[in-house]
Amino acid sequence: MRKVDMTFTFQTEDGRTIEGQKHIPDSTGDVAVGEIMPVWYSASQPEVYELAIGHQQRNTNAYRWLAVIFGSIFATYFVIMPFSKAKKLLTIRDQGKAMEATVREPARHDVQHGRGEHLHWQVEGLQPEWSFFPVPEFDRPQAGKAITVFHYKNKSVWEGEFGPKAVR
Repeated sequence: MRKVDMTFTFQTEDGRTIEGQKHIPDSTGDVAVGEIMPVWYSASQPEVYELAIGHQQRNTNAYRWLAVIFGSIFATYFVIMPFSKAKKLLTIRDQGKAMEATVREPARHDVQHGRGEHLHWQVEGLQPEWSFFPVPEFDRPQAGKAITVFHYKNKSVWEGEFGPKAVR
Protein backbone atom coordinates (compact mmCIF):
# COMPACT_ATOMS: atom_id res chain seq x y z
CA MET A 1 0.00 0.00 0.00
CA ARG A 2 1.31 3.42 -0.95
CA LYS A 3 1.62 6.19 1.64
CA VAL A 4 0.79 9.83 0.94
CA ASP A 5 2.27 12.89 2.63
CA MET A 6 -0.41 15.55 2.66
CA THR A 7 -0.20 19.21 3.58
CA PHE A 8 -3.65 20.73 3.81
CA THR A 9 -5.70 23.69 4.93
CA PHE A 10 -9.41 23.84 5.68
CA GLN A 11 -11.84 26.35 7.07
CA THR A 12 -14.37 25.57 9.77
CA GLU A 13 -17.94 26.82 9.68
CA ASP A 14 -17.06 29.56 12.17
CA GLY A 15 -14.25 30.79 9.89
CA ARG A 16 -11.23 29.33 11.68
CA THR A 17 -8.41 28.12 9.42
CA ILE A 18 -6.81 24.78 10.32
CA GLU A 19 -3.55 23.72 8.73
CA GLY A 20 -1.94 20.33 9.06
CA GLN A 21 0.28 17.68 7.63
CA LYS A 22 -0.51 13.96 7.56
CA HIS A 23 1.23 10.81 6.45
CA ILE A 24 -1.68 8.51 5.57
CA PRO A 25 -2.24 5.35 3.53
CA ASP A 26 -3.56 6.10 0.05
CA SER A 27 -6.69 4.00 0.34
CA THR A 28 -8.62 6.17 -2.14
CA GLY A 29 -6.33 5.52 -5.11
CA ASP A 30 -4.14 8.15 -6.70
CA VAL A 31 -4.46 11.59 -5.12
CA ALA A 32 -3.48 14.52 -7.31
CA VAL A 33 -1.74 17.66 -6.04
CA GLY A 34 -4.37 20.32 -5.38
CA GLU A 35 -7.22 17.82 -5.30
CA ILE A 36 -10.03 18.70 -2.91
CA MET A 37 -10.86 16.00 -0.37
CA PRO A 38 -13.56 15.93 2.30
CA VAL A 39 -12.54 16.57 5.90
CA TRP A 40 -14.54 15.53 8.96
CA TYR A 41 -13.78 17.46 12.12
CA SER A 42 -15.11 18.06 15.59
CA ALA A 43 -17.08 21.31 15.73
CA SER A 44 -15.89 22.02 19.27
CA GLN A 45 -12.27 20.99 18.53
CA PRO A 46 -11.45 21.40 14.83
CA GLU A 47 -7.91 20.16 15.56
CA VAL A 48 -9.50 16.69 15.81
CA TYR A 49 -10.19 15.76 12.22
CA GLU A 50 -10.32 12.86 9.82
CA LEU A 51 -9.30 12.99 6.17
CA ALA A 52 -10.77 9.71 4.98
CA ILE A 53 -14.01 8.18 6.20
CA GLY A 54 -13.29 5.60 8.86
CA HIS A 55 -9.50 5.98 8.67
CA GLN A 56 -9.18 7.23 12.22
CA GLN A 57 -11.77 4.73 13.46
CA ARG A 58 -10.03 1.80 11.71
CA ASN A 59 -6.76 2.72 13.43
CA THR A 60 -8.52 3.02 16.78
CA ASN A 61 -10.16 -0.38 16.34
CA ALA A 62 -6.84 -1.97 15.35
CA TYR A 63 -5.08 -0.51 18.41
CA ARG A 64 -7.94 -1.63 20.64
CA TRP A 65 -7.67 -5.22 19.36
CA LEU A 66 -3.89 -5.19 19.75
CA ALA A 67 -4.30 -3.96 23.33
CA VAL A 68 -6.84 -6.71 24.06
CA ILE A 69 -4.58 -9.41 22.59
CA PHE A 70 -1.42 -8.30 24.40
CA GLY A 71 -3.34 -7.59 27.59
CA SER A 72 -4.78 -11.12 27.51
CA ILE A 73 -1.34 -12.63 26.98
CA PHE A 74 0.17 -10.71 29.91
CA ALA A 75 -2.83 -11.39 32.18
CA THR A 76 -2.65 -15.11 31.44
CA TYR A 77 1.08 -15.14 32.16
CA PHE A 78 0.72 -13.33 35.49
CA VAL A 79 -2.18 -15.55 36.58
CA ILE A 80 -0.41 -18.82 35.70
CA MET A 81 3.13 -17.85 36.76
CA PRO A 82 2.68 -18.08 40.57
CA PHE A 83 1.00 -21.46 40.26
CA SER A 84 3.76 -22.84 38.05
CA LYS A 85 6.42 -21.61 40.51
CA ALA A 86 4.53 -23.11 43.45
CA LYS A 87 4.16 -26.38 41.52
CA LYS A 88 7.94 -26.50 40.99
CA LEU A 89 8.50 -25.87 44.69
CA LEU A 90 6.00 -28.59 45.63
CA THR A 91 7.89 -30.96 43.34
CA ILE A 92 11.08 -30.09 45.23
CA ARG A 93 9.28 -30.88 48.49
CA ASP A 94 7.84 -34.18 47.23
CA GLN A 95 10.96 -35.38 45.38
CA GLY A 96 13.53 -33.91 47.72
CA LYS A 97 15.51 -35.36 50.58
CA ALA A 98 14.53 -34.15 54.05
CA MET A 99 17.46 -32.30 55.64
CA GLU A 100 18.00 -30.32 58.80
CA ALA A 101 18.79 -26.64 58.31
CA THR A 102 19.58 -23.84 60.72
CA VAL A 103 17.59 -20.62 60.60
CA ARG A 104 19.90 -17.66 60.12
CA GLU A 105 19.58 -13.91 60.24
CA PRO A 106 19.31 -12.45 56.73
CA ALA A 107 22.46 -10.82 55.42
CA ARG A 108 22.34 -7.05 55.06
CA HIS A 109 22.04 -7.23 51.25
CA ASP A 110 19.10 -9.66 51.57
CA VAL A 111 17.12 -7.14 53.62
CA GLN A 112 17.92 -4.27 51.25
CA HIS A 113 16.45 -6.28 48.37
CA GLY A 114 13.14 -6.82 50.14
CA ARG A 115 13.94 -10.34 51.35
CA GLY A 116 13.93 -9.45 55.07
CA GLU A 117 10.42 -10.87 55.57
CA HIS A 118 11.43 -14.27 54.25
CA LEU A 119 12.81 -17.10 56.35
CA HIS A 120 16.54 -17.58 55.74
CA TRP A 121 18.31 -20.87 56.43
CA GLN A 122 21.50 -22.76 55.77
CA VAL A 123 22.06 -26.47 55.33
CA GLU A 124 25.59 -27.49 56.26
CA GLY A 125 27.72 -27.65 53.12
CA LEU A 126 25.16 -25.83 50.91
CA GLN A 127 24.54 -22.22 49.94
CA PRO A 128 22.20 -20.18 52.20
CA GLU A 129 18.60 -20.05 50.93
CA TRP A 130 15.33 -18.33 51.82
CA SER A 131 11.62 -19.04 51.56
CA PHE A 132 9.76 -18.31 48.36
CA PHE A 133 6.88 -16.60 50.15
CA PRO A 134 7.23 -14.00 52.94
CA VAL A 135 6.82 -15.42 56.45
CA PRO A 136 5.15 -13.19 59.06
CA GLU A 137 7.41 -12.39 62.00
CA PHE A 138 5.13 -14.11 64.53
CA ASP A 139 5.29 -17.34 62.46
CA ARG A 140 8.99 -17.17 61.60
CA PRO A 141 11.31 -19.50 63.58
CA GLN A 142 14.06 -17.68 65.48
CA ALA A 143 17.66 -17.57 64.24
CA GLY A 144 19.64 -20.62 65.34
CA LYS A 145 16.59 -22.94 65.46
CA ALA A 146 16.70 -26.22 63.50
CA ILE A 147 14.05 -26.64 60.78
CA THR A 148 13.30 -29.29 58.15
CA VAL A 149 13.87 -28.45 54.51
CA PHE A 150 13.57 -30.63 51.44
CA HIS A 151 16.52 -30.49 49.03
CA TYR A 152 16.28 -31.52 45.37
CA LYS A 153 18.40 -30.48 42.37
CA ASN A 154 20.34 -27.70 44.17
CA LYS A 155 17.19 -26.07 45.59
CA SER A 156 15.54 -26.35 49.00
CA VAL A 157 12.08 -25.56 50.30
CA TRP A 158 11.06 -25.14 53.93
CA GLU A 159 8.56 -27.59 55.39
CA GLY A 160 6.68 -24.77 57.12
CA GLU A 161 5.99 -23.07 53.82
CA PHE A 162 4.42 -26.04 52.01
CA GLY A 163 3.63 -28.53 54.77
CA PRO A 164 5.14 -31.98 55.28
CA LYS A 165 5.98 -34.26 52.37
CA ALA A 166 2.92 -35.88 50.80
CA VAL A 167 2.36 -39.45 52.00
CA ARG A 168 1.72 -41.95 49.21
